[in-house]
Amino acid sequence: MPEVNDSQLEFSTTMPVELSGPEGLASLGPSVQAQDAPEFAVRGTRCTFGRSTIADLTLTSFDHDAAIGVPVGFPNPASLSLVFVVEGMAEVVTEGSRYFYTAGSAAVQPAHTTPRVICRQSTRLLSVSFDAGSSDFDGMLPERFTAISASVVRTHPAVPFFLALATVMKTHPIRTEPAATILTRLVAGLLSADQDWHTRPDRPVLSHILDLIAEHHTDPSFDRKSLARQNKTTARALDEMLQQTGWKTAEELITERRLITAVPLLRPGTLPEVESIAERCGFPSREAFETIVERVYGVNASALLTLNQP
Repeated sequence: MPEVNDSQLEFSTTMPVELSGPEGLASLGPSVQAQDAPEFAVRGTRCTFGRSTIADLTLTSFDHDAAIGVPVGFPNPASLSLVFVVEGMAEVVTEGSRYFYTAGSAAVQPAHTTPRVICRQSTRLLSVSFDAGSSDFDGMLPERFTAISASVVRTHPAVPFFLALATVMKTHPIRTEPAATILTRLVAGLLSADQDWHTRPDRPVLSHILDLIAEHHTDPSFDRKSLARQNKTTARALDEMLQQTGWKTAEELITERRLITAVPLLRPGTLPEVESIAERCGFPSREAFETIVERVYGVNASALLTLNQP
């Protein structure tokens, strides 16, 4: 019988992780140490679908240094990973420097890069690992372990979606598709948003435009012309200014901000409320919202809401 690997499976698989005390510590090999072996614990779940893995783990008295042994499998050292600190604090040592990541922060961990990670207190980490070969990531991937802007982590729809997906997969298998495609698109969007944040212009007028969009984007009548009026200029002059800076168009910026507000509100069971969510976030109709979602993520809003249906 031919061997079947995870990438061929139609549904996700979930493995509980329950390691604690000296015995659990010893099972991970010499690369993992603990300041207090009796307090050591790794608890949570590791879910795999296709070539993607989501590990939702709480680590206590945990010190992993891959330089002195085989790396542990979370996150997957052979894949590109995004690591989010959900609760607690993680200490990361890489290339001779030491960084502290608190709740709400995140970082990109390229394949085959394994920094030392220390969790002295109980810390919940969410790692998302996937194949980095997608063209969606062209020009976005760092060469070393790199922090993601906390502002992007806080506002981008990817993070609440990953948390919801991890929760669903603990009790329900999900289809590999469209979940894997959505995850890839969300990660690409998160990395792109992080790049945009780091290149946010210093020119006050451009920062003012972003502030105006943040303030008015939930108004369905707010559009390119409205933005120009608020900025005391013409729509044509606004277009020319954005074009000269190499930024997105006014309509793209407004739509992106509306999407960031709307997508985290989508949860399994909210299908009847999609129309009200769309309108509350500034989309003129449910149809307009679903068109944008499908264009950006490659699936419609209904697919986002039914991932937990096997």
